[in-house]
Amino acid sequence: MSAFPATLPSVDLLINSTTEFGQEFFSGSQKSTVTALADGRFLVTFIDIGDLSDPNFLNIRVRIFNADGTAAGPDFVANTTLAGGQDFPAATALSDGGFILTWRDQNNLPGIDPLGGIRGQRFDADGAAVGAEFIIPDVRTDIQTLPSVEVLSNGNLVYVWQHNGAGTDDDSIGIRARIVTLTGSVIKADFQVNNFTDDSQNGPQVVALRDGGFMVAFADRSINSGPGDSEISVRFFQNDGTPVASQFRVNTTTAGQQVRAQAAQLENGNIVVTWLDTTTFDLVGRIITTNGTPVTDEFAINTTTFGSQLGVKVTALQDGHFMAVWGDDGVGDGSDGAVRGQIFSATGQKVGGEVILNSITTGTQNNPSVATLSDGRVMVVWMDQSNTAPDTSVTAIRGKIIDTRTAAVDLTGTALDDDWFGTRFNDTMAGGAGNDTLRGDGGNDLLDGGSGADSLLGGAGDDTFIVDNAGDRVIETANSGVDRVLAALSWTLGADLETLTLTGSGNLNGTGNGLDNRISGNAGQNRLSGGGGQDTLTGGGGADTLVGGAGNDDLRGGGGADLLRGQAGNDRLSGRVGADRLEGGGGRDRLDGGGGNDRLKGNAGRDDLNGGAGRDRLDGGGGRDRLDGGGGNDVLIGGALGDTMTGGAGRDTFLFQSRAETGSGAARDVITDFRSGIDRIDLSGVLNGGEFIGNAAFSGEAGQLRYRPGDATLYGDINGDGRADFQIRLANAPAISEADFIF
Repeated sequence: MSAFPATLPSVDLLINSTTEFGQEFFSGSQKSTVTALADGRFLVTFIDIGDLSDPNFLNIRVRIFNADGTAAGPDFVANTTLAGGQDFPAATALSDGGFILTWRDQNNLPGIDPLGGIRGQRFDADGAAVGAEFIIPDVRTDIQTLPSVEVLSNGNLVYVWQHNGAGTDDDSIGIRARIVTLTGSVIKADFQVNNFTDDSQNGPQVVALRDGGFMVAFADRSINSGPGDSEISVRFFQNDGTPVASQFRVNTTTAGQQVRAQAAQLENGNIVVTWLDTTTFDLVGRIITTNGTPVTDEFAINTTTFGSQLGVKVTALQDGHFMAVWGDDGVGDGSDGAVRGQIFSATGQKVGGEVILNSITTGTQNNPSVATLSDGRVMVVWMDQSNTAPDTSVTAIRGKIIDTRTAAVDLTGTALDDDWFGTRFNDTMAGGAGNDTLRGDGGNDLLDGGSGADSLLGGAGDDTFIVDNAGDRVIETANSGVDRVLAALSWTLGADLETLTLTGSGNLNGTGNGLDNRISGNAGQNRLSGGGGQDTLTGGGGADTLVGGAGNDDLRGGGGADLLRGQAGNDRLSGRVGADRLEGGGGRDRLDGGGGNDRLKGNAGRDDLNGGAGRDRLDGGGGRDRLDGGGGNDVLIGGALGDTMTGGAGRDTFLFQSRAETGSGAARDVITDFRSGIDRIDLSGVLNGGEFIGNAAFSGEAGQLRYRPGDATLYGDINGDGRADFQIRLANAPAISEADFIF
């Protein structure tokens, strides 16, 4: 047998939080008991058979789950009326994130619904009741059961149920429906769905169609059936309840009973209908168009035929395929029963093999339901009788989220708080308005929360996050790729995030973390701070401030008059365009002014300063620095210790501001390219009012400067003791004159 085309989680989720006595799905339920919500979450409805607050110990409970399978809260009782017992729940999602829940009520209240009826309740996205519980049918003197409900494309609701009572049709058992607005206004009062009436119809399921209408599928014993036999019928309606045509039979095998009809509209618009053949207790399907034309012959759902296959449910997948799930009592998992699943193509061909979905195999697992979530994954739930902790009661509800997707998703959100889970591929998710939760999972994903305070979780891969709200959260894990945040507001990178790019034109701040970050500014005036790590900061447009912090950082000013501060570490600072200020800080730094009239300061450490084009001011600071003015009329200040200075093109000035900036021997400064009559040496801070004496010896007068061409060195006597207090070497041994100096 071929493998199932998806990896199954190894753990079964416990759905119910209430664990006393037991929680069940009734096998007769036609509607799936798991419902995908519009915001990406899902809910599960089930029957609590041990609720002590209910005199009949039978209530409807609901639990809402987030897209990652965590519960949004505990389960809660949905029905307000407790008398009589409530069962057969059916839910449908609303576009506002809430849902409508309907169920069979057995309260038998005289004058209201004396034989029991169908009730409903609207809930918001948080599970809070909206308005009061309501009764659905007009006719309340008979028995109504097995409800189903859907939202039509125009926003109205269609309720369908099995009606057991006089006046329904010839044998008093038929299918009825009702169409109302979301606020309860009647579009079409109770009407009969089946038009064949000489025997019973039961087990309806309604499917809202994308053309605006709807279809009802049900079991019917009045169409070409032998005694005791039943068929699978469907009937199409317009959105106002007008029949499109008469009901017709879907199955071609007519012997025995065909029951428990299920249906789903596929991505291509066709409809898959499935059912149980009780002659062999096998499961059968057929695909038809929206006008009833057969697309396929009958085809087998189950491959395993040992024992009985029961209770098939079906859901359309976003890739055009569909998935069926069912209960198998043939001890396929080594115990009393299992839940199986199979994926099919849009033409009914099996894709891979069928698989046992439950991981817990003790006892019986049966009565499954399935729904496709808004992000394309599939949620399957079932009744579990394994008595496995933490629910060791008679029965529990368990389930599994299965990722059947074989390609990346491109999801666009709504005004709701969207909650999605990505694939292992390169996904794109745009949350839109609302406080969204987007989880990338694997792959190189693009996650855009949109407006609202969003939570973006990248997972493995090189992910990109777009943030625009101070309440946004970006969450990554260690060693999960190189990730980037695009921020339209001031932003600090959280743990395990590497890259930050500011967007728009606002004056924003960008701050790194302890990793090796890459931070880029926008067109505004930005302050970029690297923090720890070996960071790369790029200012972009505007007058920016870039601060490297600890580590060996690379700071790039870009456009505007920027301020670059390397701070600790061996940094590289590049002013690029604009009149920039570059400050190396500690460590051995390299400063490049680029274009513009720049100011460069090495500070401590053995630095390399390059002015580039423009009229630059270079200050080596402490350490043995290398200064190169480049083009333009530059000012070069060696600073303390023995520096090497190159003026480059232009009329340059070599400035010595104090005796502390001079030295002798190994500590002397070196000028590599002094040009007499063009460049000048400013010694006013050292020999204030001094004089140049050429190659003559010191005469004992303070402030004398002599030049010995033989060793191309200047000697200065500051205090007049006839001995040199400092030296400056002119490496190119130029001929010089007094006019080359400023005293």
